[in-house]
Formats: sequence, structure tokens, C-alpha cells
Amino acid sequence: MTGFTTVKTDVKIGFVRLGNIGLPMCEALSNRVTNEIVVFDTNAAAVSSAVAKLRYTAAASVPEVGARCSVVCIVV
Repeated sequence: MTGFTTVKTDVKIGFVRLGNIGLPMCEALSNRVTNEIVVFDTNAAAVSSAVAKLRYTAAASVPEVGARCSVVCIVV
């Protein structure tokens, strides 16, 4: 995926919802970029697991993700 190599490293990327679709999307992205990834889900266990397993930063709410990130992916 060539386009991912042009992402500025100072851009924080946010992900809201780490379910069956969101988490694999987030993992695929984190394998291709070095940006900080900020995550939120109403399932605290999903966030804790993702933060422990990968290099994500947890957010306490959706507005916090929006305030901290230039790009936000919301998986519904």
C-alpha cells in the first residue's frame, strides 16, 4: 500500500470502535505507519487489550479522540 508511506509522522490518527472490523483495520494501519494512534471504545477491555498488545494510546471519550487527532476513523 504505497499511499501509507506518505503520511506525515506528526499526524495523530484516532480510531473509535475496536470491534471485529475496527481492530483489524487499526492493526493493519499501525503495521504501515509510525504515527501515534489514539483509540476509544465503550468496551474498556477492548481498549486495554489493544493498548497492551500494540503501541496505541487510550482516550477516555470520542471528543478526546477528536481533540487529540488530525484524522479520526469511526467504525460503525
